[in-house]
Amino acid sequence: MRITFSIFFVLLFIFFDGCFDEKSECTDSERFVGLSILSSSDIDSVQFYLNHRRVCYGSTGLRQKMVICKDSTERKYAKLMLLAEVNMENCMVSEDNPIWYGFDCLVGGGADSIDVDSSELSVKIFWGDKEKEIKTDLFVMGGSLINIVPEKDTAKWFSYQENPARPKHESFESPAKSDRMGCFDDFCFAKIPMEEKEFCYSN
Repeated sequence: MRITFSIFFVLLFIFFDGCFDEKSECTDSERFVGLSILSSSDIDSVQFYLNHRRVCYGSTGLRQKMVICKDSTERKYAKLMLLAEVNMENCMVSEDNPIWYGFDCLVGGGADSIDVDSSELSVKIFWGDKEKEIKTDLFVMGGSLINIVPEKDTAKWFSYQENPARPKHESFESPAKSDRMGCFDDFCFAKIPMEEKEFCYSN
């Protein structure tokens, strides 16, 4: 499923200034990996692990919870609705238009001191009094964006020709065109290459 990482671009605009500032430094996107989990059921929290090391925690990565739904005021999916900003009364909910809950994470680069290349990926998910650990034999590679979706939600998610999280990027971001990596413990994984060639930040 094509990237649902619009959250990253909001965060990157906050923390990164772009490559046009002569005082900024740029890092090749091959040194980063994007991780995202999306579900039609609310998720309280999630923990991502690369080579058994927790990432997107504290200072190791940019992480944010998000809610995505079809906005009744605009009759289209909200590009990005952070949890604190969501007015759930505006969400149009139906079998064809579920609310998507999830977490995004961007990790890697010099600041994190994490080598994301060939890192084994595992995830822990928490909701209510339940906990689920997803163990995989998947290895992530730098420059990739990886989306994780419950197996029960894949038929709906992979049917999208336009990405609910990034509707302006439908030609590149279509979940239907993503590279499926397989399913583990009732969750399915898919990836795409990062569109960005590098990430830049102020020095």
